[in-house]
Amino acid sequence: METQYKVKKLDALRHHQAQLLGVDLPEGISKRAGFESIFYDLSQPGKELGLCQWFVWCVYRHLARYNSVLKLESPVCEEIIEIASELVHDDKILNSIKRYDGANLRWFGNWTAPDGLIIEEEVRERPHLKRHLKL
Repeated sequence: METQYKVKKLDALRHHQAQLLGVDLPEGISKRAGFESIFYDLSQPGKELGLCQWFVWCVYRHLARYNSVLKLESPVCEEIIEIASELVHDDKILNSIKRYDGANLRWFGNWTAPDGLIIEEEVRERPHLKRHLKL
């Protein structure tokens, strides 16, 4: 028996965040395809700062998701830009970020699919990343 999953559409907030980083997405794009498109677009030469902003935002969003209020509202807020500006100059960090699959930035850790299958996405602690992430 084949399991059918409901395809989630990328919400208006993520569309807006992508636009703030200079990425245009089509209406009705799925969440997975949206994250892949954002990551792919920002992985192009000359867009390294945007890539770092998006990555830091995704990590922050994951870490803060169990808090009732997110302090930082956007990948273009001052705190995210400050951290991304530090990361963008470190080739080890850029290479590490570029090894991710854009769709996997939707979530980190374990996720349970509707059929009960547990999927693990490991975010390794890297010393060169850890010293920069101070949110």
